[in-house]
Formats: sequence, structure tokens, C-alpha cells
Amino acid sequence: MLMNRGQEGFSHRAALKDLADALPDASGADADLIALCRQYLGLYVERDRFWAEIGDPADLRYHETYPSNPPEEIFVKGGDYTLLPIHPTNSPWKGRLWYGDDIERLRQPIMQMVLSPRHGAGRIPDARANARAKAIVEAWDCWTAAREEARVQSGLADAEEQDSILFHQLEALFDRIATSHATTLAGCLAKALCAQCASAHPESLETELSERLHTEEGSPAALSLSIARDLVASAPGIVPVPNSGADAELIRLGKEFDALIAQLDDPATEDELYDEVEKVQFAMHRIPAKTLAGLAVKAHVIQTERLVASPDPGQPLLTNIVAHLVADVLRLAGQSKSSGKAL
Repeated sequence: MLMNRGQEGFSHRAALKDLADALPDASGADADLIALCRQYLGLYVERDRFWAEIGDPADLRYHETYPSNPPEEIFVKGGDYTLLPIHPTNSPWKGRLWYGDDIERLRQPIMQMVLSPRHGAGRIPDARANARAKAIVEAWDCWTAAREEARVQSGLADAEEQDSILFHQLEALFDRIATSHATTLAGCLAKALCAQCASAHPESLETELSERLHTEEGSPAALSLSIARDLVASAPGIVPVPNSGADAELIRLGKEFDALIAQLDDPATEDELYDEVEKVQFAMHRIPAKTLAGLAVKAHVIQTERLVASPDPGQPLLTNIVAHLVADVLRLAGQSKSSGKAL
């Protein structure tokens, strides 16, 4: 959750904020939404600046002073396998086995079975095992206390606490933005700017799209994200008309998609047709939409295939905002087509 932002993302998110600031100040429609987006982007830039000026230097001081290597006592020694009733795990240090994942269990008394002619079988503390466990726990506690002291003295503990406050403020704003309905292209663009800002790659949604293609979500997730990319890339040049030759190829692919979907009832050709559907989706996400009609074709494909799940508090923030953005684009396209007027 708490991330070292540094300088790299700062300039990219600052540029996104500048785009949002340049949006027309709508007096009515989407005014509140655009204001929320500007507030979100401004707070994100503030968080980046905080890490560049305070968080990163504190993090550097911490890594210069904290005891990086754990004490030898918490690594496995000869005889431990027969002495301790705990299976060690791989540590981050050159693959050595350690007890770092089982400290709490080692705090509990280790018992052994004994047989007494008078009392039969019983359990008593295992002195040797408990002595070894005590040495491990004490070494661990000393090491982690020294690391925590280094966090406090370096200022990193305070920096992470302040960052946590900023993060939760951003999260609350993002939820409001994601669930607000955009009624203009300016509102859609503002939401798309926030989607890119929240992306793992604020410098370009193209990188995010490429990575999504190699996940289980595949091209469907990339297609939905491409709507946000198209809006950001063309800001504020999307042509708000229902039909335009500029998106002829997207519109043709949309018709091809609909024709394929109509044939999916035949079990004999279903698998083959799904492969063709995926090819169409992949082709569409790579073509930038230049008009509202092109955006609407992509949104129609996403909605038809139910490629974006219903917004859910448990979903990642980026998924939520893109889901709402798809719905906004479809609604805008429908309004524009029915009225015959530009938005």
C-alpha cells in the first residue's frame, strides 16, 4: 500500500494534473466530478512531492543504518531437525533456512513425551529444545527492535504514517470519482486521467495494456483500459458526434464482433468462434478511437461480452473506475445519437 514514489512518476502525474486543470470549467454538468478529479490529481502530486522531499531521504537513511543481516541464531543449525518440532522455511538470505516465519510458535513451551513406571506416559518441558527456542526468539527480538529503532530515528516511521493518511484520502476520493456518472466528454476525460494516474504506469496506459494482455483477463481488460487511453491521448480532441469516418475501422470491427456473437449458439463451432472474437478484441484495443462513435463501439463490445465486472468495493480501484467509464461512454453515445446533436 505504501509505496516509494520518487521522482519518476512525479512528472507524469503532474502532467496529468495539468491536463485536468486545462479542462473547461463546467458550471453545471460534471462540474463536481471534474472538481473531484482535479482534487484527486492534485493530492497525488502532493503525495509524490512528499516522497521526493521527505519519504525517499528517510528511506535512504534507514537503509544506511538498519541492521540488514539477521543474527546467525535464527538460521538452522545442526541438530535442530531432531530437536525442534518446527519445519524451517526459506529465508531471503541466499536461500538459507531460518525460523523467521515461526517465531510466535517458538515462544510457546516445547514439550516432550516421557514414560514413567509409576505414572505412565506424560509430557514435560524439553529443556534443550526450549533453550534453543529461547536463543532464537531473543536474537529475533533484538534484531527486529534494532530495525524498528532505525525506522524511527531515520524518520521513515513518521513518513509512512503520513503517507498512510494521504493514501486513505486518495482512496476515498477515487471511490467517489469512480461511482460518479460523467455526463459530458470532459467528465469522461477527467475520469480517464484519474485512471491513468492510479495505474501502475502513470507515464503511459500502453504499458498497462501490454501487461494486462499477459494476465488471465487478457485482451478484454486491455480493451476496457484502451477507452481511458484514447480519451487521455486525444485530450481534448475527441469529436463528439455519433458517426465519423475517422473510426471506420473500429466500427467495421464492431460489426464483425456482433456477427460472430450471433453465431455462438452453435456448439460445433463455438471454440473456433471464440478464438475469432478474441482476435477482434485484440485488434480493437490497438486502434485509438478518435470519435465518440469509436469509443462507443469499444464500450459496446465490453458490455456485450460482460468483460468488465460490475463495480465492487472489493475490486481494484482501477477496475472500478474503468467499469464506470464504459457505462458513461455508452450513455453519452446513446444520448448523442437520439438527439442528433453534438455533446
